[in-house]
Amino acid sequence: MRKEEIELDENSYDLYMESLNYSTVKTNEVIGNTFESPYITYQDISYIPNTNSSYSVYSKGKIVAYAEIKLFNFETNQHSPYKQPFGLIVLDIEFKNKRINDYLVKRMQEDYQDNTEGFLILANPILINAQQLSNLYPVKELLPTKHIRATNAVTVVDKLNLDSDLHLKLFENYAQYWLTNKKIAISPYGLELYYTFLYSELGLKDNIYYFPELSAIAIAKHIGRTLYLYDVFSIVEIDLDIVIKSLSNIFTNQVVLGFSPKTEGYTYTEYKKSALTLFAPPELVTLIEKNHLMLPILSHL
Repeated sequence: MRKEEIELDENSYDLYMESLNYSTVKTNEVIGNTFESPYITYQDISYIPNTNSSYSVYSKGKIVAYAEIKLFNFETNQHSPYKQPFGLIVLDIEFKNKRINDYLVKRMQEDYQDNTEGFLILANPILINAQQLSNLYPVKELLPTKHIRATNAVTVVDKLNLDSDLHLKLFENYAQYWLTNKKIAISPYGLELYYTFLYSELGLKDNIYYFPELSAIAIAKHIGRTLYLYDVFSIVEIDLDIVIKSLSNIFTNQVVLGFSPKTEGYTYTEYKKSALTLFAPPELVTLIEKNHLMLPILSHL
């Protein structure tokens, strides 16, 4: 952990920077205060520059702002000139001091500018002055969907119980292969763990499926006649249609993916989520929209 004193509008604050070590701990002790992050919990370890990190701002011993930066990579159908990872800055929607949030975004961009090709910002528009932060613009993310016909399972599917230590370990091991089937994915895989094992209100804890013949795990759920395939982890890239057909039933007529697949055959519609908007500089807005990219839904918080 690293601590600095900062001055904003003639007010003094304490800035704490910590590297993130994602875990299954539900609460986190931060500078003597216990709170649950709305994104992902983690264990305190020494600050390591240019890794996935959190930035916390305190005033008189009380936390007043919180943000995380996560490194990620993406693939496109065309050769990409980008060699280094990108940074995703996520602002905590509970802390709405725009002045401090603007400072955090600028500070994190400065700290990571030599180690990333660019930045995306995920935040409620009312939290930041986007036009004043490196010329940021809202990004239109595209959600992949397609119609499907009912079919019988074409491979073995086992449902996992994350209350089992063995099954939880299996899930954690496979979740490390977070980019295998996606054009874009956030690293590390802590958010998937949070929204399935820890944050049971999302209703995904009982929707984890293991495909032993494919060496893959999928997070999926039926809502009406639509199959929502939130994520797929596999050691090598697999045929997603096998997963989709094996998880469908006689009533399923559509699949919606929670990530950008590498394969073709999907229809893309704009993905909208209340409160949160993705911002990027103009060149990244073009890159994301041209290549039908979206942040995985389980990374959207």
